[in-house]
Amino acid sequence: MKITTYNPIKNTDCCFDSDSFFDNSFPFGGSMVKSIEPRVNIKDENGAFFIEASVAGYNKDEINLEMAGDTLTLSGSKKENKKTEDDGYRKKEFFCSNFNRSFSLTEEVDRENISAEVDNGILTVKIPKKEKTQPKKIQITVN
Repeated sequence: MKITTYNPIKNTDCCFDSDSFFDNSFPFGGSMVKSIEPRVNIKDENGAFFIEASVAGYNKDEINLEMAGDTLTLSGSKKENKKTEDDGYRKKEFFCSNFNRSFSLTEEVDRENISAEVDNGILTVKIPKKEKTQPKKIQITVN
């Protein structure tokens, strides 16, 4: 038997898109911390896997890449303070944006030589494959 909790107020966020009036500050369901998963492309070519993640707006110091066991985790955190004045009204907004994305790796990858670089808002993670060991032919001699 599977037990699932349901919070009808929290699930009202799905009724509003991210550009709506309520955005993520809707008092019952959202929060001021916006959690996203970056979109990725995954390629398998030239003896390596490549993960390309869209991290536009994040600088290198706001992105973290960790390897633990068989899991590669990409995460990031960004905080901004904005002050604006408009028509005599003054408002202050605090914005946080976090992301976290994990990938399970197989035994065929070389975990020691994973590398990453950021260019024009795209993080490219290169995960090289281990060299496949070929079966060794054993010479049989006759006595």
